[in-house]
Amino acid sequence: MDGRTHPVDEVPLAGHARSRRVMARTLGRAPAAALWCRRLVELEPTGRVMRKLLLVLVALSGACAGDHASLDSGSNGGGGVCDPEACGPQLGMPNFTCADGSTGGPTGRCLEHANGQCGWEIRECPPPVPCGGANVAACAEALVCVDVPGDACTYPADPGCEGVCVAPVFCGGIAAIRCPGERACVDDPRDDCAPPRGADCGGLCAP
Repeated sequence: MDGRTHPVDEVPLAGHARSRRVMARTLGRAPAAALWCRRLVELEPTGRVMRKLLLVLVALSGACAGDHASLDSGSNGGGGVCDPEACGPQLGMPNFTCADGSTGGPTGRCLEHANGQCGWEIRECPPPVPCGGANVAACAEALVCVDVPGDACTYPADPGCEGVCVAPVFCGGIAAIRCPGERACVDDPRDDCAPPRGADCGGLCAP
């Protein structure tokens, strides 16, 4: 060394100009890290220097990414969990069974909305999954393909008619069991009768 103090991008290290430029661009505003890298360049062969510099840069990038993620999570746009007291009294809404067998309605969770206010979460039913039709699409396991009330055809009596997948909820029969909510009782394609024919002919609840 010549006894003078040099900026990072002016360290007089013969044969290491490229290392010097990379170091200056990346760590020029971090004095302690720059000094460490400068001494590393003086003491190590070029290949080992570049490998160690790469490890330093990767570590710094990971730290910056972690800080950025923390900042993002601290100022989220909604979806966080609130204290139940922030939501006030429970809604008092009933839960209901969706066509796919899942439960809709209030979940009992107090969540933060996009506007920063807290409110009780209400789960809506997922859209019905079509089945049958020209491609004879099948339902997932434990679901049954039934007719869609009010359309122009009857599944499975009419060829090419499309149905909808439901979790089997029994209706009709000798006890005239009603479907929950506004759901309609349609034929259960797994038996050999269809409501309302037959006093004890049961069906399944359509969406």
